[in-house]
Amino acid sequence: PTVAERADPDALGNDACAFNADKDIIDNATVMASYENGVRLTFNFVTTGQRHERRFMLVGNRGIVTASQAD
Repeated sequence: PTVAERADPDALGNDACAFNADKDIIDNATVMASYENGVRLTFNFVTTGQRHERRFMLVGNRGIVTASQAD
């Protein structure tokens, strides 16, 4: 992007190329937490993939629950 485009965040709109524009794209993250009562959790998301789908998995000491939400 040009100096003018960098100065105006709306100049490129949503059409900025992910490969040639300066940007920080969050494509994955992990959060881990521990509670005083001993409960622990991990939340992980990844926004890249071939399928347009959201998949969920909850894992506990008594079992696993899975779900899928396709577009």
